Amino acid sequence: MKNLLVKNYYFLFFLLIFLSVFSILAIKPEFGGDGISYIQSIEVMRTGISPEGFVPNRIITTFLGLKSIMVIDIFVGDLLVSWLILNSLFFVVMGMFFYFLLLKIFDNPRTALLGTLFLVTNYAVVALGLSYFMDMGGWAFYVASLCFSYLYLETKGNKWLWISSVLIGIGGLFKEYAFLAFVVVFGLIIYINWGCWKDIIKKVFFTGLLAFTPMFIINIYTFLNYNYTYLDWFAPNTNLYPELYRPFEYIKSFGSLYNFGWFLFIPGAYILFKRSKEILKDQRLFFIWLVILSSLVVFVWPVVTRVLFITMPAVVLVSCLFINKLNRFWLVIFPIFVLYVLSSYLMDAYILGAVNIQNFLLFLR
Repeated sequence: MKNLLVKNYYFLFFLLIFLSVFSILAIKPEFGGDGISYIQSIEVMRTGISPEGFVPNRIITTFLGLKSIMVIDIFVGDLLVSWLILNSLFFVVMGMFFYFLLLKIFDNPRTALLGTLFLVTNYAVVALGLSYFMDMGGWAFYVASLCFSYLYLETKGNKWLWISSVLIGIGGLFKEYAFLAFVVVFGLIIYINWGCWKDIIKKVFFTGLLAFTPMFIINIYTFLNYNYTYLDWFAPNTNLYPELYRPFEYIKSFGSLYNFGWFLFIPGAYILFKRSKEILKDQRLFFIWLVILSSLVVFVWPVVTRVLFITMPAVVLVSCLFINKLNRFWLVIFPIFVLYVLSSYLMDAYILGAVNIQNFLLFLR
């Protein structure tokens, strides 16, 4: 069994490398839009000179991501290529950690592999994560933190709790999605230490310190140098769409994100709700619910597909409840997976342009 798992890890590792290269070559990401402001921020960090009208929001939200591109660029000599290399590395990291997490929860290599493939071939990952955006780092650290949180739940070893919190703190400087993993950390501290209020307070305080101090320091830096903090960026961007269009944006975004995968999520959600009475007895179910809860925080952010992707680890976890139940009949999933992958890679080029859900829903209204 151990040899089989080692082989699976190697197989997945090289498969993820292949998928990252294939996705970039197949989709051919174009530089522009938000990417311009990231490159501008890199130039400001390099030179210390701020052009007129410069907004340091990228420095606050992606400080270590920008620094990482700069380090890779020392060896590569091309910022855009360095950027894709960084996102490819995080793509592999996210996939490996998610496989490990699924393997721990379901104790089934096949379920773990299928679930991981559904996550890494997601539309947001292949078309946007492996492009000139900074989201991949935040996603990778979010998933990595979940892994160590689950080890804390499984072993009750505090070292996993501290590692998970440190990863949140570091990941938050790549992209703020990583902070959502603290919801899981917080929930597990209460769940595991219930009744020991002194331990709960102490652990919440120190994990919070590890998770949020780096971002606090960056905000002090940008406030002193640019008179700008995260709140200056966050507040104006929470309501990008009028209330009338907001539901349409959610439907469009979630439809494109998981497309045919919803046929697995729905029966998985049925299993989850059917077993809801076991939530406090079955630590795996409790963990899945915490991951779901952590992803719900994303709804305070703008309705953007890349932002909403952070709900997908929870969605895939729920889907895996059904995938795992199929077990020997896993080939039933194959047609769904093929359609799912094709949709992910063809979404921008063909599908989104052909489907106008907004006009249809307005007609129904």
